[in-house]
Amino acid sequence: MRRLCTLVLFASCGAESPHAAGLAPDAGPDAAAAAAKVRVAVLADTHIIDDYYVGPENTPIDTESIFHTKERFETVRATINALEPPAQAVFIAGDFIHNYPSSQYEFFFTHMTRWDVAKNIVDGFRMPVYPGLGNHDYDVPDVPRELTHRIFKDKIGKDPYYAVRLAGWKVLMLDNMLGVTWDTTSPRYDSDQGSFGKEQLAWLDHDLAEGVPSILVFHFGLFLIAKHETDDPAMPDLFALLEKHKATVKLVLGGHTHTWLDFSEDFGVRHFLLGGTRYDADNYALLDLDPSGTVEVVNWSAFGWVTMEADPWPAAGR
Repeated sequence: MRRLCTLVLFASCGAESPHAAGLAPDAGPDAAAAAAKVRVAVLADTHIIDDYYVGPENTPIDTESIFHTKERFETVRATINALEPPAQAVFIAGDFIHNYPSSQYEFFFTHMTRWDVAKNIVDGFRMPVYPGLGNHDYDVPDVPRELTHRIFKDKIGKDPYYAVRLAGWKVLMLDNMLGVTWDTTSPRYDSDQGSFGKEQLAWLDHDLAEGVPSILVFHFGLFLIAKHETDDPAMPDLFALLEKHKATVKLVLGGHTHTWLDFSEDFGVRHFLLGGTRYDADNYALLDLDPSGTVEVVNWSAFGWVTMEADPWPAAGR
């Protein structure tokens, strides 16, 4: 049975039923319909550490959980690997690793660090895994953003933001740490707020203009994203792009709060945040993407809304 968490971080969580979020509840599609769908899994906040980790964290539960991140990541890997029908891809909504033991690039190629531990776990998945970047993947202001990008590319093979094409769908892995709020030289510097930057926003606008049904994945929830982030009046911010492409964007997913939160009634787009795998290996979302452009959240009933935990999904491994 799920243990209810008393750490209620945010209100505005109208998730009494999946219909409130505009998402399909658990369902049992027939074999023909299931074959036409694309199944993917989404995780958030794996927070992998290494032997160079120095604590403690801010709270006792955070300190306790950080020493279980590897085993919980491995446990959810085993669960997802055993799914039938199988997931075709796995996406991670940031905080892949937890801070930095060094600000020197060479350190990460002469020592076994959390980047290597995380990569080794990822390599054990039976399907492609697509991590995104979160605030703990950066460690700003102590570590330059450019160092993160270099390591992410060299260790994981990914850029800060990128598109993944599936059959009739796209998942856009975005980075909400690239804009002015994460630029330490900017008067708008505020690492508690996310922003994307002019270049990424232009890329997103162009990508969504294709009209392919899309899911956006980034670390912060929309309530933490800065508005009007560029000085160019011709460059719309993320909220303007969501409105412009509202027929294309089917779902926005994030993490960061470590708590299951549903904001689908607040931003004009289906949007919820995942509980962190760091705290519970049952914290993952399983999505079936239909060619019609609809999303079925297969294990919706397992989510522990406004808690940091989920129930085991009964169909896992069957």
